[in-house]
Amino acid sequence: MEHHIVIELFPSDLVYLRYLSVEIDQTSIPSSVANISNLKTLILKSWGRILLPVTLTRMVKSRHLHIVQYFTINNVEKIFDDSLKFYDLGTLSQPYFSCVEDVELILRITPNIRELECKFKGVCSSPFPVLKFSSQFETLYIIGEVVEFQHRYPVCISASYLKILKLSVFRLGHEHLLNIAQLQNLRVLEQLAIEFDDEKWEVSDDEFLELKVLKLMFYRSLEEWTASDYPFSDLECLFPSGLENLKEIPSCFEGISSLNSIEVRECNKSVVKSARVIREIQVDDYQNDDFKLVIK
Repeated sequence: MEHHIVIELFPSDLVYLRYLSVEIDQTSIPSSVANISNLKTLILKSWGRILLPVTLTRMVKSRHLHIVQYFTINNVEKIFDDSLKFYDLGTLSQPYFSCVEDVELILRITPNIRELECKFKGVCSSPFPVLKFSSQFETLYIIGEVVEFQHRYPVCISASYLKILKLSVFRLGHEHLLNIAQLQNLRVLEQLAIEFDDEKWEVSDDEFLELKVLKLMFYRSLEEWTASDYPFSDLECLFPSGLENLKEIPSCFEGISSLNSIEVRECNKSVVKSARVIREIQVDDYQNDDFKLVIK
């Protein structure tokens, strides 16, 4: 079980410390944090944004950096003049990015990163820039800003081995949906509070072929979801939640032999009805007796 120690002054003289998990009531931490040169895991909890010193890059043995709520780096431009990098850093959460260039900078100083959870201001340009991740990168979670009109998702992703993608509070266009669908090794896709440019999502045969888990939560604008016969061919779990305007779940899920469960939460009656039809066909026609349907 994880425990946070509440501190008033940030320690900087514990040179042999390897793991530190604390809660602070400050908005920044001192540059002397770099003195904890053997630290491998740093977990900071606060109630707002934390300003981290650029000297953090000198903690070259760091493997896991997790900040709750989120952080920015003071004098981040100085990184350009500093050859030291987080070569061992595997997980990073949650930097706050105001533009795509900030993301690219972080990726340059963390060349071996595997997991990234970040908040994004949502500023975008056209054409949408492509974020390129290394071959070991596996998990990406991007959170947008909660505003009256959601920002458009600001990037396209190039990540050959990305397995988990989570998106929250964005507006997606057709080009974004196509980019996500073409992530060939994607296993888990979670989307929360997503808006579409139109009210329809069309999925083709050659899309999401390796996906195991699909979570769609609180899609207010989604009314029609269509799919050809053979997408989601390896899907195991489907979680529609808060889809108040969706007409029905596509019938393609009726014949997916790997599908073992659907969990419906806070959806309208037509979505519930289509889920029950899928279960009936799975059990009666395909003898999938272990299929589970949960409705809440």
